[in-house]
Amino acid sequence: MNFHSKSIGDRLLDKLTQATKVQIASAFFCPNDRLLSALRAVPRVELIVSEEFTINDPYKLERLKKADVRSIPPDHPDGKLHAKVFIVTLRDDSQWVLLGSANLTQPGLFANQEACIDLNSASFPTRRRLATPQSWVPTCIHAIP
Repeated sequence: MNFHSKSIGDRLLDKLTQATKVQIASAFFCPNDRLLSALRAVPRVELIVSEEFTINDPYKLERLKKADVRSIPPDHPDGKLHAKVFIVTLRDDSQWVLLGSANLTQPGLFANQEACIDLNSASFPTRRRLATPQSWVPTCIHAIP
């Protein structure tokens, strides 16, 4: 497990270049062009975002044509989406997980003062820790009507 407060976006970009699948839950979605291109290159993308489009960019969501995009309304019975979870399955079938305060936005990943931890399944001690975020994302996806 590593703690990150700087270069969060660069670390995510690096992992996306090695990804076969990515699962993301982020309240806000407004990536820069570099990050959007990296996401478009991943063969399988599952994305959960908030329907609060004051910050989300629906035009950028439309550019992820192959992605499975779900949105959660602000009045959802389970509450507003506030999560920031990135699960990246790498070519070697290991998984890298980023959890923290950074939304999938230019400021959240590249400019703001954010705090995130990453976990890597290739590191034996973290294998059990990855089970919780890995099970949470599909549960969240299937709870959306």
